[in-house]
Amino acid sequence: MPSFQNTSLPRKKAGSGALAVKEMGGELNAQCPKPIPFSSHIWRMVGCAAALAIAFALYARSEKKIDRSHELRHRSFLLADELRQSSDDLTRMVRTYVITGDPIHKQHYQDILDIRDGKKPRPEAYARIYWDLVLKGGQTPRPDSKQSIPLLELMRQAGFTEEEFQRLGKAKANSDGLTILEFEAMKLVGSGGPEAEANRAKASRMLHDANYHQAKAAIMKPIDEFDVLMDERTLAAVQAAGKTSTIFRYVFVAFGLGLMFALWRLYAALSDTLGGSVDEVYAQIARIGSGDFSATIRVKAGRQNSVLAWLSEMQAKLNRSTQESKQAEAARDRLAIIIESTTDLVGVTDAAGNHLYLNRAGRNLLGVGLDEDITKTNSADFVPSPASHRSVTEGIPTAARLGIWSGEIVLLNRSGQEFPVSQVILAHKTAQGEVESFSTIMRDITARKRAEQRIADELNYSHTMLEASPLGIITYTAEGAAVSVNPAAAQVVGATVPQLGAQNFRSLESWKRSGMFEAADHALKTSQPQDLEAHFVTSFGKSVWLSCRFVPFRHKDRGH
Repeated sequence: MPSFQNTSLPRKKAGSGALAVKEMGGELNAQCPKPIPFSSHIWRMVGCAAALAIAFALYARSEKKIDRSHELRHRSFLLADELRQSSDDLTRMVRTYVITGDPIHKQHYQDILDIRDGKKPRPEAYARIYWDLVLKGGQTPRPDSKQSIPLLELMRQAGFTEEEFQRLGKAKANSDGLTILEFEAMKLVGSGGPEAEANRAKASRMLHDANYHQAKAAIMKPIDEFDVLMDERTLAAVQAAGKTSTIFRYVFVAFGLGLMFALWRLYAALSDTLGGSVDEVYAQIARIGSGDFSATIRVKAGRQNSVLAWLSEMQAKLNRSTQESKQAEAARDRLAIIIESTTDLVGVTDAAGNHLYLNRAGRNLLGVGLDEDITKTNSADFVPSPASHRSVTEGIPTAARLGIWSGEIVLLNRSGQEFPVSQVILAHKTAQGEVESFSTIMRDITARKRAEQRIADELNYSHTMLEASPLGIITYTAEGAAVSVNPAAAQVVGATVPQLGAQNFRSLESWKRSGMFEAADHALKTSQPQDLEAHFVTSFGKSVWLSCRFVPFRHKDRGH
């Protein structure tokens, strides 16, 4: 454990070191009027890195644009195919209904129209096979989604051109026109009666004759033309995105090469700035850090403004710093003399209470010899009842928790005499927060305690005389509240002490009628005693003749 004197040394040395560095910095600045342009290389490299990052972001964005173009192309094909597929599904449903007469197929026919026109929610993943998987019981392969939107609106959202929409609109119109024929066929099947079979055969012919196939061709031809237009447009978009991506790829590679060149330039500038290799500079710094100032640092020609040159200059300055360190040690010794000369006890203990240091005044106060080994004593040796002593139960735990504690305790010297002291305890902790030692300052307050006891005895005597006085004595604040009442005063006015103590003279009519209020107020304003003889009935109903004296005084900065 370091002695108490050693604890002041690091603070003084730190101040001297700061002074030395400040002086060296001033001389170096005078020798180096032009800053080394190393920062420009840093900024150049940062700029290349930023440009590389931007180029990469643009390249990644162009790649994503290709993906979006492919996705849009695929989605466009699906929407176009859905129009074709819906027409085929309508044909299949109406033909099946005409042959079987099962109304479920008629319902499916209407569902297909409603989904296409946005009157019914679209099933999930509707672009996949759907109506071919709907069984006789009407169970669908997938549930409906929450989206009810016409097929043409989906195509508009997909970015179809006006020319493409013309083809789709024509196909949709032709498909809607064909539904009229299909509804007529289903109406014939549903008419019943004796001609039901003839009507069914007629309806079947309507769905398979040349007119029907021509109507189907009128639907499919615009869809085929749309497929060609849409394929050309989306393919062009994909190819354009691919060309843009290729350009950004080349830009990214170019900036990557530029960054490599900037790194090489940075390395060259770093060597010029350091004045040598990193290992060489590290070795010189380590040598100086270990206190070896004897080795000469050789600086190459043209590198007088390098780090190695500054280290060489610092090496000379550190010799001067050694002298300043000796001055700091002298200052520390002067502080030790002051501590040894003070009349207050100054001591240091470890975390267990074992003494590490005790000044001369402390040794005299506790009866410890000046030549005695203080490290063989413990703070518990100088307190009565160590287990329950305040410094043990309160002082040390509080200082360990908060860093400081102050209070009054009782010490026990070697002669067995107890005496009071005021104490301050400081806890010194390690970097991990564990208490390493305690330092304390104590002052003997025996004389002060005796003076306080004398004052307390005199106050007790005065209070006893006041209580036993045959004269009534009452103390009021300037606001009128009673502060103290003796028994004689309560007896005079015909009340108990608590009753009289609860009154405020400024609200008593008996005081105002008798002139006592005016006399008391005048005494407070003039700070002069006032005498008064009064005959009146008290607020407690007793008629009295009183000879009163009002004496003003101040207590705790308040008038009484």
